[in-house]
Amino acid sequence: IHSVTTGRSISSWSAPGNEWGLDGFSSDGRWCLASGANEQMLLRELSSGRELGPLRTTRGHSRAFSPDGRQLAIAFDSGLVRLWDVPSLTEEAPDRGFLRAAHSVAFSPDGRRLAVGSGSDETIKLWDMESGQPMLTLPGEGGPCWATAFSADGSTIATQHQLGMLDVWRVPSWEEIADAEADQQAAL
Repeated sequence: IHSVTTGRSISSWSAPGNEWGLDGFSSDGRWCLASGANEQMLLRELSSGRELGPLRTTRGHSRAFSPDGRQLAIAFDSGLVRLWDVPSLTEEAPDRGFLRAAHSVAFSPDGRRLAVGSGSDETIKLWDMESGQPMLTLPGEGGPCWATAFSADGSTIATQHQLGMLDVWRVPSWEEIADAEADQQAAL
């Protein structure tokens, strides 16, 4: 870490093999995530320099920290999205699967939902983080969904596909979801 005002290094670290890439920061600025060519990832606590890991992340795609920095989600070619508690690195829920690969992940700004991008008829799956249950699956057009993002207010999800398509959806409120579920139950 370098001081912007002085340009001097405050903290730095080298990685084994010197083949590490920066994967991002937690939104609270506490954690830095780095990945290596050997399919390992490390978390570094910026204030103390403490390193956590490695996490083995064979063929992991997109990575996202929850807004509070307490969870890390990584999408995998296998169709799974793996979740880890930070800083314990306890794996929480490795079974959030797709029929195809999972390519991108994004937490809602309130941390209550996780959007996972795949492709074709499973462009987006929206998960409830409290229950761990899928809320809905949204179809889309185009190839694999390489990027997924929530708007700052959490009311909109956008995905960018390999073929250049951009899909945008309004996210239903909790009340709208409850009403839809009640209607489905009444129809049974």
